[in-house]
Amino acid sequence: MDQNKKVFLGGIVSIVLFLFLAYFFYLSRPTGSKIDVFKIEKGDGVSIISKNLESSGAVRSRIAFEIWTILTGRAHKMKPGFYQIKEDSSMFKIVASFVDGPTDFKFLITEGKSMFDIEKQLINLGMLGGRELIGFDASNFYSDFDFLKGVSNLEGFIFPDTYNIAQASDLNSFIKLALDNFKEKALPLFDADGRLISYLHGITPSLYDILAMASIIEKEVPLQEDRLIVSGILWKRYILGMPLQVDASVIYAKCVDLFINKEDLKKCGSISRSDFSLKSEYNTYFVAGLPAGPIANPGKDAILAALNPKKSLYFYYLSSPKTKETIFSKDFDEHSINRAKYLGL
Repeated sequence: MDQNKKVFLGGIVSIVLFLFLAYFFYLSRPTGSKIDVFKIEKGDGVSIISKNLESSGAVRSRIAFEIWTILTGRAHKMKPGFYQIKEDSSMFKIVASFVDGPTDFKFLITEGKSMFDIEKQLINLGMLGGRELIGFDASNFYSDFDFLKGVSNLEGFIFPDTYNIAQASDLNSFIKLALDNFKEKALPLFDADGRLISYLHGITPSLYDILAMASIIEKEVPLQEDRLIVSGILWKRYILGMPLQVDASVIYAKCVDLFINKEDLKKCGSISRSDFSLKSEYNTYFVAGLPAGPIANPGKDAILAALNPKKSLYFYYLSSPKTKETIFSKDFDEHSINRAKYLGL
């Protein structure tokens, strides 16, 4: 082969190589897509990871991703967990972050969120499918947490807080994280000074009963001073065996009913007049006393309110839709007047 042909072929190879590299680096550029939660499951190989990245819009080409990880020796070094992928993340940056491992990932659970609400958040973030958290069997953690024994589900025990769940690569590890937090921050609150037992004339409610009452208070009343009075009203009704008649319990009862019957849970956020007659152990218009369990996950203030009821002459209350002010009544006649005045009923 003469020198001219060598130069020509060399030029062709250089051009092809240049075009290949140019195209490869084009494929590695950021896509502009922001992925709030990208999950690598334990045992996921590079082909699964690349496929999920491409389908989510985080990379332009799964093939380019696989080539890069194999050539750089990183294909088997990517760690399971949750990741956040920013708009300006190139393929190279994404691979490097997967090798470094999950970074801090903050997930906020606010006071009064039910398991239905939390599961919806997690589904929207892409962290789990439907009905996994709601249907989780609490007995799986009986041996780790004594306070769960006898409880069928985790409602009330996911203490409201900001969680770092970067290392929670599955549902079990997230739940353990939440239960550890409940044990550390909520459980000590139940070491009360006996004020509640004195108020209940010697009746000793269980931790689960107190948690159920706290969840009602959390959902019903925003201001702490009002919560103490409402706590006194509801515990007074409890002693007398009266129905608590809490609207928030009706909403929760409807959600549970929809879940049991495998119906669309999107319907559980609102109630109609017919829902008040729902035959459910969570419906406090249907059963006397407390619901079968908590109807939400209460925070510290609501738990303290349940433990520290304030004596008053009131037996009824309602919340003004406009001001969120709690309106108290001493008897049913006064309550009826307030219902007409504030609720138009």
